[in-house]
Amino acid sequence: MNFSFRNPYTGQVGNVHASTSAPDDSQSAYRPSHDNSQGLVAAQEAIQGDKKPFEGLVIVLSGIENPERGQVRQRIIDLGGEYSANWTSRSTHLISAFKKTPKVDQMIGK
Repeated sequence: MNFSFRNPYTGQVGNVHASTSAPDDSQSAYRPSHDNSQGLVAAQEAIQGDKKPFEGLVIVLSGIENPERGQVRQRIIDLGGEYSANWTSRSTHLISAFKKTPKVDQMIGK
């Protein structure tokens, strides 16, 4: 499935591909719709250095279960961002595994 999302502050639109099939050892259930290997390398380098590219971001997760949720939350913090369990007026980004969740509805004002 492909999902589009819109940043409510900048109006930028992005796309994400998510599989509804159960993951096996060779694939992940959640995959970006593009090759993000360069982004992963840059993120890893930032973690190892003093760079904090997520500084000032308040990120909320929706529909992602543990252990992936904990891993994503820790990566957000490692990159200088702040994790929030709920969407608030301070939130800047929402990462959702599904198109329709209560947090998505709250973010878009439904």
